[in-house]
Amino acid sequence: MTDYNGKTVLPGAPGYDPNLDSGAQGAMYYPLVGWERLLDRGEVSAAYAASLKEAYALGLVRAEAGIQRGRMLNGSQLDPKALVSRAKAAKALYFMWVLAQPPKAENDNPV
Repeated sequence: MTDYNGKTVLPGAPGYDPNLDSGAQGAMYYPLVGWERLLDRGEVSAAYAASLKEAYALGLVRAEAGIQRGRMLNGSQLDPKALVSRAKAAKALYFMWVLAQPPKAENDNPV
């Protein structure tokens, strides 16, 4: 997993809290539900499984099945065979575009 701030506290280790930044300048991302605990990871095509696992570990893909508004629940299913709407695909592409921009740069100016 990506080490943004030089401190690595793995999920399950004493003192691990995904909600705390621990006072450092950056924050690390760890999926709240580990890859091994996802219920439907076996449904992923073998050709894409390694890439999806890496994207999941980096936070580019999240398990959304089971999440409800107003409740703190972690998704436990990727639902890899579900149809993807245009809106959801556009959201993912925009999110990836934002991640590629330099930090603190103005990105609302037309190019």
